[in-house]
Amino acid sequence: MASEKTKTKIVETAIELFNENGFKGVTMDDIATNLHISKRTMYEIFASKNDLVRECLTQIHREMAELRMEAINKTDEPMLATLYIMHLTANKWHKYLRIFGEADRFYPEMNALLIKSYGIKFKESLRDIINEAYNNGDLRKNIDIDAAIEVILHSVRTYPQSECGEQVDPTTFSLRVREASYTYLRGLLSAKAIERADKNTSKFRELLGE
Repeated sequence: MASEKTKTKIVETAIELFNENGFKGVTMDDIATNLHISKRTMYEIFASKNDLVRECLTQIHREMAELRMEAINKTDEPMLATLYIMHLTANKWHKYLRIFGEADRFYPEMNALLIKSYGIKFKESLRDIINEAYNNGDLRKNIDIDAAIEVILHSVRTYPQSECGEQVDPTTFSLRVREASYTYLRGLLSAKAIERADKNTSKFRELLGE
């Protein structure tokens, strides 16, 4: 019987190959050959390619969920936490750009279910952050909190290309998401919170390791 270690290696290798060559460009044989294991071993762990794809997508969504929760626990400043969440998520999204794009195309129901499953806890946590900021007087009084949350959730899934269709490199993409996120969130803030946010710029850079 194949070991858990072998299963982990299969998933890691599959994610790498799927991201490089696309779901349709990689077969179970390709993965087995890359790992120097038999097809029998592959099929002992994953009965089909669909099962393997599901495990790969689950692993990636789990990673993103962990990153988001890490960001939430990193600082007690609501807007700073939100910016950090968007930064980390955007970087992860760019890293798995092809997988995410093709998951929506070839495995839409599977991917939508995983997004919903792993997104519920995060959305609730994000709502807590926004509500805390609102209750502290950090947001403008006419803010639609539900709309604000939806914008935040969808902003990091922006396809990283320029208007000319040229793919943007990870560093540039991360910078653009950061600047757009900061501009958007700043527009939600009250005057006193804007003043505090400007003073917290150095803290944000510390979070990013700059």
